[in-house]
Amino acid sequence: MKPIAKTKTANRGFSLVELLVAMVILSLIVLVSTQSFALFTQKWDGRLEQFDDRFDQLRARWVVRDLLMSLHPFVVKNPDGRDRFYFEGNRNGFVAVASQSAFDSRIPAVVRLSFVIAKGGKYDLIYEEWPMVADQLRTTTQLIPWSEPVLLANNVSAPDFAYFGVPKAGRGGDGQQLGTDQARWLNDYNSLQTFFHPKAVQLSWLGDDGPVSWSIPLIQPAPGLIDMLAEGAQAE
Repeated sequence: MKPIAKTKTANRGFSLVELLVAMVILSLIVLVSTQSFALFTQKWDGRLEQFDDRFDQLRARWVVRDLLMSLHPFVVKNPDGRDRFYFEGNRNGFVAVASQSAFDSRIPAVVRLSFVIAKGGKYDLIYEEWPMVADQLRTTTQLIPWSEPVLLANNVSAPDFAYFGVPKAGRGGDGQQLGTDQARWLNDYNSLQTFFHPKAVQLSWLGDDGPVSWSIPLIQPAPGLIDMLAEGAQAE
């Protein structure tokens, strides 16, 4: 009986064509992976940058909101040489004096908070200040060297400022001196005309994270100082 012959299997390697095809496929996989990783890294870096910008804005908002609590009645001279409180505001923003700078709580500063037009009909909320270190604010016509603007909110809509205060110094129909009991919310407030410092400031806007509203009570002047300026208003 003849033994069964074993079939010899050829033990051959990859052909050159197969190696080339494998190398091309591997190269494509590496290329796609590299591009995907680069795209992921780019998006991640963009997200981190947006997060950093957002965090910086929120931190700046906290600082400025606390600073607004230190707005106080600061007396300057108007063009006629009369004493007036330095505060002027409208729907877009206001200028006033705070007892502390956003960068140094030991230094008073002239501050400006305003909405400025941005792209696409949106608005940016901007904070600026002039720390009164080398010089002081003395007159209403004095030029102010504002600092670099600080962005507090960007691309917002429905911006609004309002001021709670007496609309105008004088006497009412009953002959009584106008005082804080006649105060109401106004979108325009100029202490150079009203002779009073506002009692509160309110600002609001609509951002990506929803509606935001601040209501800031302001430091009030001594009654004697109010009477002095009100008497000046009667004399004009």
